[in-house]
Amino acid sequence: MRGFQELFGELRSLVNQEQPDGKAIWRILEAMAEESPDRFKAEVVEGYLPAFIPRLSGPLHVCGSLEALEDACAILSLPVFSLRLYGQKLTHKEVQALVQSPQLSYITRLDLEGTQIEEGAKALAESPNLSNLTELHLHVNQIRDEGAKALANSPHLSNLTSLHLSDNEIGEEGAKALANSPHLSHLTTLELHSNEIGEEGAKALAASPNLSNLTTLDLSSNEIRNKGAKALAESPHLSHLTTLDLDSNGIGDEGAKALVESPYLRGLTELYV
Repeated sequence: MRGFQELFGELRSLVNQEQPDGKAIWRILEAMAEESPDRFKAEVVEGYLPAFIPRLSGPLHVCGSLEALEDACAILSLPVFSLRLYGQKLTHKEVQALVQSPQLSYITRLDLEGTQIEEGAKALAESPNLSNLTELHLHVNQIRDEGAKALANSPHLSNLTSLHLSDNEIGEEGAKALANSPHLSHLTTLELHSNEIGEEGAKALAASPNLSNLTTLDLSSNEIRNKGAKALAESPHLSHLTTLDLDSNGIGDEGAKALVESPYLRGLTELYV
C-alpha cells in the first residue's frame, strides 16, 4: 500500500500537469484522507489545495445525490464538487432540503435537468448556499417567467458564468428579467433553447450591457423572427460572442443578412440560423 508521502508526490505530479485529471486527483485525495486524516487536513486541505483550486477548469468530483455530496464534503470541505440530479423528480420537501444543505456551498456546478422543480427555482434563488456556483443547469423544469425572474434577482448567483434554461416556458418577461439582472454580468454562456421569448425578449437581451461577457448564446426555437435577429445583429454588447444559435426562429433573408453583415458579430466561429 502506498504511504501518505508517496501519495502526496503523485498528487503534486497530477496537479502540475497542463490539464490536470480531476478524477485521478480525487482518487488520490480519497486515499490520502484514508491513510492519514490529520495530515491530510493540515497539509493538503488547508495547506496545499487552496492555491490549486483557481486552476481547475471544472469540478473534481461529480456527486449523484445529496448524501454522496455530504460524504465527499466530509473528505474535502472545499468548493470543488458538482451535484447532478438529472431526471430525478424532486418533491417540494426534497427541494427545500436540498437548498438548506450547507454542503451546497462546496459545489461549483448544479445539474437539475428534468427534475420538475417548477416553483423550486425560487427556493434555489433564495439559497445563500449557492454562492460558489459557476454553472447552473435547469433544462426542462417549467420554471416559467416567475422562475426566471427569481433567478435573475438572486444576489447569491452572482458568480455564475454558465446558465442553462432550455425548455422552461420562459416568455418575454422572463427574458427581460434575465437581461436586466446586474447579478448575471459574469455569464459567458446563456442557453434559452425552446422557450417563448419572442421578438421582444430577443430585443431585451440584445440591449443589455449586463450580458457583454457572453461568448455563447443559444436562442434557438424562440420565434424571434427577423426583428429579433436584427436587434441581436445591431447590439454592441454581443461583440464577444463566438457561438450564436438562432435555429428554428422563423428568420428570413432580411434577418440572416443583418446577422452576416453585423460589425459586432465578426468574432463568431459558429452561427446557426
